[in-house]
Amino acid sequence: MSEARSVDDLPGSFHEIVPSDTPTLFDAFDRAGKRAWCYYAPFLTCYHLPPGRRVLVGTYESLLFILARTDRKRVVYNLLVPPIPFDPGAMTRMCDSLRELTDLDPRVLWCDSEDAETARSAGYEVEEKELEYCYDPSRISAMEGSEYKTLRKRVRQIEARLQPECRALETDDLADCRDLMKKWRRIQGRKQPFLLDWGYTNAALDRFGDWGVQDLDGWCVTVSGRLAGFAMAGRMTSDQASFFVAKTDPEFPGLSAFLRLHVYRALADYRRVNDAGDLGLDGLRQHKQMFRPVELRRVYSLSR
Repeated sequence: MSEARSVDDLPGSFHEIVPSDTPTLFDAFDRAGKRAWCYYAPFLTCYHLPPGRRVLVGTYESLLFILARTDRKRVVYNLLVPPIPFDPGAMTRMCDSLRELTDLDPRVLWCDSEDAETARSAGYEVEEKELEYCYDPSRISAMEGSEYKTLRKRVRQIEARLQPECRALETDDLADCRDLMKKWRRIQGRKQPFLLDWGYTNAALDRFGDWGVQDLDGWCVTVSGRLAGFAMAGRMTSDQASFFVAKTDPEFPGLSAFLRLHVYRALADYRRVNDAGDLGLDGLRQHKQMFRPVELRRVYSLSR
């Protein structure tokens, strides 16, 4: 086995992802009609956590490929998403080349329904990964009708109890955001599934100023002048935004609903907002159902 040591060992032309790749990725995803949460370019950039995990962007056979390389006990390559535009033959040839480098068969970590059907026809194993919650932000902003009764009640209660204030996230707030993340980790435990976003959320805080507000905007909520939560979101495609991250102080149950409502109102010009999945957690599922998703999108992984 000749183990890959750098991007120069890969077929095609690759480089480590950087924020300046965002316009190229945005255009490619928009043209391809990609709407799964994983196609949010700042997420892909923040998933790049060297030296343990690197995200590599490049072309092979004139297609866009996005790879993840983990380098711990041994080098492992996976495709974060199928190539764009999707060509199962080219994907198979890329996987064959990566397997020659590591003796391990790569997986495709995220795949939408359309590509999953094509991949299944090409002989790939398709496994459902999660359901993603997609919303109409204008409906949430209005909070009208009986379907939003619970949300209206929850927000009124938190406003009466805490008098929270929401405003734009600023550079001076980032240290308090990191402290809040540490508090979450200390209280909720290091191995809870809802902390799987620990790495890329901290990376987003570290790199917050690397994007314009259209691609990555931020908000924070304060209680009695103290930061008690923060959120980030931005455009995924021309008509859809990604609700990227949201964290609130666990000492203030219900505050997340207030913060999320504020973010949805800020995103009201988009036709849809993808707020990812619920990690199989009943509490998170109930919380996201309270905002009344208009669509649940299935996301898959692929293997050979």
